[in-house]
Order: sequence, then structure tokens, then C-alpha cells
Amino acid sequence: MSKLILETIRDELRTCSVIDGEGEFCRDWLGKSECYLRTLRFINGEPSADALTVCASKLECPHRVVQFEC
Repeated sequence: MSKLILETIRDELRTCSVIDGEGEFCRDWLGKSECYLRTLRFINGEPSADALTVCASKLECPHRVVQFEC
């Protein structure tokens, strides 16, 4: 379930041209390596709590303006 949430956020950010791709999302929005989500898909794993926390903090950061309505 958590992986689906991250993939949805990634897709929305890409649609709105906030990121260029999955590698940038993993690095800049999750604080992980560029292959993080690809690895989770390969091992059928779930994201770590710290990756979810970093992403949530970036989404609610008052200095970052993220608009999901493109």
C-alpha cells in the first residue's frame, strides 16, 4: 500500500513537471538512491518508514510549493 502511495506521488510530480523521472524522485523526495523504487518492485518490498517520512516532510514544507493541479 505504501509503495502505491509513493508511486502515485511520483506520477503526480512528474505530470506537473516537478521532477523528470523516478531516479530524481527517489533521490530528492525520498532521500534514497536512484534505484530505490525499482529495487522495491524487484523484491516486492515496502518502503521504509524513513523514506515515507522524508517524502511527507517535503510535501508539507512551507518553503516548497507543490501544486498537484497542473
